[in-house]
Amino acid sequence: MGADEYTECIETIRLDLLELFGNDYVFDHCVIAIRQKAEKKQERYYIADALYNINAILAHRYSGNYMSARLSEIMEVPKEPDKSGDEIAVDIIKRAGLKTEGGSAEHGL
Repeated sequence: MGADEYTECIETIRLDLLELFGNDYVFDHCVIAIRQKAEKKQERYYIADALYNINAILAHRYSGNYMSARLSEIMEVPKEPDKSGDEIAVDIIKRAGLKTEGGSAEHGL
């Protein structure tokens, strides 16, 4: 859960229900909100996949073109592992083909 999702979840808490049900209400509310958001996302991907398949079948049938990537492939960008600042700098220097004063970027900074 990112900071935006957390803020969105907290903003939807009803204070009258918090008073009525206590602190457990906050946890239950956030779990339900996260589950509902995941279900909506699954529904969108399901519909997008159905339309993708229909489009692919029609394109194949009539020798046409269609979008080769599914919505889930476009929207779900894989997260790269966290790198330190030095590792990022070495990677950029290496990709640029530059050399540092101490030698090549392959040996680090």
